[in-house]
Amino acid sequence: MTEQNIVPYEQSRFLYKVSFLMFVSIFYSLYKKEYDICFNTSVLFCTSIHHWRNPKYDWKRVIDIIWVNYSGCYLIIKAYKSKYWILFSNLLIFVILSYLLAIYFGKKQLYWYSVYSHSMIHVLSNIANCILCFEKEYSSI
Repeated sequence: MTEQNIVPYEQSRFLYKVSFLMFVSIFYSLYKKEYDICFNTSVLFCTSIHHWRNPKYDWKRVIDIIWVNYSGCYLIIKAYKSKYWILFSNLLIFVILSYLLAIYFGKKQLYWYSVYSHSMIHVLSNIANCILCFEKEYSSI
C-alpha cells in the first residue's frame, strides 16, 4: 500500500519551487557574514526541498519539522538581542498566522489556499532572516 501525498502534485511542486527563495537569505546572510543564519537556512533548504519533492507523512517530514523548530527557536533568541526585535516579532506573528491558515485550509481540502498560506511562511521567514542580517550590533545579554 503506497502512502498518499500530503497535497496533490501541482501544489507540492509549487512549494518545492517556493523553497528556493531561501537562497536569498542564504546568500544575503553569507554576504553579511552571519554564518549561523546561513547555516540554519541552508540546512532548512535541504530538508524543505527533500520533503516537498515528494511530500508524505514520513521521516523526511519529521526531520523538516524538527529543523524548522530548532532553527526558529535559535533565530527568536538571536532576534531578541537585536534592535530589530519588534519588526522580527511582528513578522513572526504573521508567520504563525500563515501556518494556522495553512492547516485550516488543508483540513478543508482547499489545497491551493493551504499552499499559498504555507508559501507565505517561506516568504516572511526569509524576510525575517534578512532583517536579522541588517546589522551585527547585539546587546550583551
